[in-house]
Amino acid sequence: MIECCVNLCPSNSFRGTISFYRFPVIRSDENREASIERRTAWIRAVGKKNVDWDLAVVCDKHFVSGRPSQLHESDNVDWVPSLELNGEGRKKAAAKTAVKVTAVAPAAGLGSILGSLLLAPSTDPPIPKTKSAQQRESQENLIRTCSQQQQQIIHQHRDH
Repeated sequence: MIECCVNLCPSNSFRGTISFYRFPVIRSDENREASIERRTAWIRAVGKKNVDWDLAVVCDKHFVSGRPSQLHESDNVDWVPSLELNGEGRKKAAAKTAVKVTAVAPAAGLGSILGSLLLAPSTDPPIPKTKSAQQRESQENLIRTCSQQQQQIIHQHRDH
């Protein structure tokens, strides 16, 4: 499964028609400086640490046009991901579902027609994962672990 590396972004390859974009590679031609600058800007925008940037992807939700611009279009708003970078979209959705609004009797002596509202945290229990979701997650973790071990072996062979 492919997952967007932006913090708190729920996008993954199982969620319909979402496009994913790899981090810009550092080029070795006349565009080297621009490619370094762009990759650095993407890393800063995502703001995570301990990520393999060669494997990381960003989904289309983080670009105004739905996709990154070309390397030579450095003035384009989509040269770097810019939307919902710190989980803003996820936080707004969570805030809507985490707060339950209940009516309270009007305060005595105020004669308020509408009464007052009390915002209380939701007491709904978390939704348990289905067995197939648990199995899929286990398989993904196994694949991730194998991939990390393969990368370590490759790096060890390069160093020798």
